[in-house]
Amino acid sequence: MRNNSKDSFITEETTMLGGLSFQELFVMFFISLVIPVVLLLIFREVVCWYWKINHIVRTLDSINSHLEKLSAAQTLNREK
Repeated sequence: MRNNSKDSFITEETTMLGGLSFQELFVMFFISLVIPVVLLLIFREVVCWYWKINHIVRTLDSINSHLEKLSAAQTLNREK
């Protein structure tokens, strides 16, 4: 026969969760999310550095701004 008291429910839940409290489970869940995200960001930065992707993006942005200036200058020359 089951005891329906509150203490019995808490003990039953704790047993089902491997004896861990909700706070411990929350911390474990949070850590299991944070560590992979941090590793992903670090790995992404290393890959971008190795393949010079950041430099390529800056160069392409510079080319784009120069082309926009050139296009604007040509538009002004056509209007004259």
